[in-house]
Amino acid sequence: MRETVAAGLLLLLPLTTPHPAHATVADVYPDYPTLAKTEVEGQDYLRLQRVPKGAAVAHIAVHGGAIEPPTTQLADHAAGRTYAFYSFVGIKPDGNSRLHITSTNFDEPRALKLVGAVDYTVSWHAAAGSTVTTYVGGRDTKLAAEVAASLREAGFAVAETVPDRINGTSPRNLG
Repeated sequence: MRETVAAGLLLLLPLTTPHPAHATVADVYPDYPTLAKTEVEGQDYLRLQRVPKGAAVAHIAVHGGAIEPPTTQLADHAAGRTYAFYSFVGIKPDGNSRLHITSTNFDEPRALKLVGAVDYTVSWHAAAGSTVTTYVGGRDTKLAAEVAASLREAGFAVAETVPDRINGTSPRNLG
């Protein structure tokens, strides 16, 4: 198993959809096994994955679909055909925030296997806000700084610091 979780990207978006991004409400489910006992795959959520042979980087959206839109699309696009892609996708007609599992507790087996098989993981998140701001965090601070600089050069508004509650530095943080 390779060391993972190099840089996590948190994309802070304004609420522009009828499906608000998860705020600070307590999670309904403490982990994936508990969620899977109640929610129905294919009806309430999907697990999407694409792993090209030899992929060393994974782009994941553990709060995808209508949980934190548009993280599935961002992770999928960033992964392209070169990098691995995973998304836990909320597809309920409403109430998708109940599918949110805090990243330090996210233990869906396919995601764990993928993250354990790659060298780096980029995790995409979204949250409610009045301005579009990109936060780049994670345990690999050098890589996070390089990603932040590249995003700034491309015209993105990137915060200089990341709030502790979303900085992605916990060793237990999957995404």
